[in-house]
Amino acid sequence: MLKFKFEIIFTFLLALLGLSIYSYKHITYNFSIQQFFPPHNSDTKFYNQFLETFNAQVDENALVIAIPGNSGIFNRIFLNKLDSLCKFLEAQDCISKVYSITNLNVIYFTNSEFNARPLVHLDRPDLYAQDSAYICASPEYYKLFISRDQKACALTSFFKTKLPVSEFSFFTDKLKNELFKLGLDQAHLISSQVIEQSIIQQFRQEGIRFLLIFSLFIMLSWIIIYKSIKTLIIPIATITISLIIVFACMTLFNYPITIFSSMLVILIIASGISAAVQLYPITTNVEESKLDHMFSFSKFQVERKAIVVATLIKVFCFFLLIVSGIKPLQIFGLCAGIGILLLLAMNLLMEYVIPLERAKILKKSTTDQWILFFNKFYEFLFKYKTNVLYATLILLVSSSFFICRVHLNSNFINDIPKNLSVTQDVDFISNKFGGNHPVELILTSKINNESFYELSTLKKADTLIRYLEDSCNIHLIRSAISLIKATNKAYQGGNPKDFQLPNDQTILNSYLQNILQTQYADDFRRYLSADGQQLRISGMSANNHGEEMQWLQNKIDQATTFKSFHIQQTGAAYAMNSIPKALIDNFLLVFLIGFILLLIVVWIPFKRLEIIPITMIPTLFSIAIMLGIMGIHGINLNAETVLLVFISFCISIDYSIQLMNRFKSELQNGLDKHSSIQLAFINGAKPLTINTLILTIGFICVLFSKFETSFNTALFLGLNTVLGFIGNAILLPILLSKYFNILNDNKSH
Repeated sequence: MLKFKFEIIFTFLLALLGLSIYSYKHITYNFSIQQFFPPHNSDTKFYNQFLETFNAQVDENALVIAIPGNSGIFNRIFLNKLDSLCKFLEAQDCISKVYSITNLNVIYFTNSEFNARPLVHLDRPDLYAQDSAYICASPEYYKLFISRDQKACALTSFFKTKLPVSEFSFFTDKLKNELFKLGLDQAHLISSQVIEQSIIQQFRQEGIRFLLIFSLFIMLSWIIIYKSIKTLIIPIATITISLIIVFACMTLFNYPITIFSSMLVILIIASGISAAVQLYPITTNVEESKLDHMFSFSKFQVERKAIVVATLIKVFCFFLLIVSGIKPLQIFGLCAGIGILLLLAMNLLMEYVIPLERAKILKKSTTDQWILFFNKFYEFLFKYKTNVLYATLILLVSSSFFICRVHLNSNFINDIPKNLSVTQDVDFISNKFGGNHPVELILTSKINNESFYELSTLKKADTLIRYLEDSCNIHLIRSAISLIKATNKAYQGGNPKDFQLPNDQTILNSYLQNILQTQYADDFRRYLSADGQQLRISGMSANNHGEEMQWLQNKIDQATTFKSFHIQQTGAAYAMNSIPKALIDNFLLVFLIGFILLLIVVWIPFKRLEIIPITMIPTLFSIAIMLGIMGIHGINLNAETVLLVFISFCISIDYSIQLMNRFKSELQNGLDKHSSIQLAFINGAKPLTINTLILTIGFICVLFSKFETSFNTALFLGLNTVLGFIGNAILLPILLSKYFNILNDNKSH
């Protein structure tokens, strides 16, 4: 009968594995940072208005290609290659326009008519020196197209619409092939989609590899500890089924893999192992003299009830993330809750499907060495319990100091592995052209009825632009003012010294009318609103962390010259910095509700007030220490690390309920407080220790990841497990012994 049941389960698993392979082909990836913007945040709302007013997504999706000119930029062979590349891009259906020194014309007004000449005379090498001098004297050209050391050249391509991932991948492959044919394979490409594409490719490569290594390490650890391969059947079955159903649901509802959902596999595997350790090899159990037999079904029922309660609290906390409003977080919370709930259901089902096998596991896994070790450790722990409490207090105080050094930061560019080509591209453009982090400023006049169509207002804005360049290290600045200056220069005969605003409002009005009738009208409208009430200034900064953004805002606020403007930072890079704060706000609510549920669960059986701080301290300890370690190593709070703190909270809740339930169970058996604590520790320490060892060993393998996020994920999930063990298996018994009092405790003792 047992063999028949195993055959059914094995066949069922094979069918599910086939379904998972089919589902995997339909899984999509989305690492776009915009999906994490909190919808009700003021920065997000302003960013959405910015996109609508200025059609700014055109610039945010633009592709910049920086090409080093090893033999000099003004070399005929290099310029012809650059021109061929420009024509190749212009011929692509997805490209709306390309800006390059090889396809731009100098427009100038002479003899009562407009004339034009090429900015660079490609077929006239004898004019290269003249062209070079003209470009270097024209800031609208050399600041945007020529590197600061004049050894590299850049061109910018604008897409008609943002391409889907597959189409963009096809386009970049085609582009790289063309660059190779032209001998420009040293070119550096950068855009938001290039970065997303690189992350997806690396994730696919690393994700599968490290998932396999992680699973292998966990299985080897399990076999070494339990000395049995057959005991792996239950956890493998439950984890596999849960993962397949979760990802099948994601595929069915067209949910892509995001930064958050990429953690689902590790989370479900860790939860599955933890559940298997708690439910199946459930007794080392207490000292044999304390029980009439090795396995007590009533005791198992009590322990199972605690596991069910702890799991349901975790599931409820994950489901609470649905109210966040941030779609990737909602999907993660929903899928994580479903996955953990499935694990619980599958484990409870397995108890009835293979009860004989579970009984064999219990007999094999029960050894006297565990009991002897934990008895010795318990005696050692309580001998120095005062020192342990002092050490805990010192750690908490030290952590509070380092927690202050943890900053909010969502600059995902810094998370890209340093050995990837896109990282080298970002560094090259940053070093050669003065920055790679976009800065967007929106200026609104505080004076009623004053618009940026007025010359006096534009002159004040022009002063701000010079201030940004000279005092704020903002480079590659683009604005409507540059186009007006270029128009004035054209009307004055094309002399670089006339690249300035006109001196008369009437002349300015004529310039504005003429610009709107040319091919540059779209560019102009992307930097000046139709009603003239808002002016956009775009640029690049070498650093765009949250601290640098605040520094820039402070520099602008301190300059009294610009008090007549309301200056608001925006753009994707700026809106990104609201993500950690929004996540923290969402998680704080979940933390609060989770703590309330935990305290209700442990308070109901004891009905004593002192149980509340005793239960809270181990969880707060694990979170505080982890945040302190983040502060020591300079790891910032971003979308991933905030989520890790939440997972740490869930792990600690699980451990707390397990131990408090065992403690209550021993009290109900008639034992005094100190004996109950000792037996609860000995009974609970083994599954917690095994769970900690297996998961920590599994996480070690991910520490070799090239991704900083993957490294941090593995590091902190391992720390979560260890700190959860320390806080609950070591600190909680001491706190119970020292501060928890029960009626007639002294008499019973």
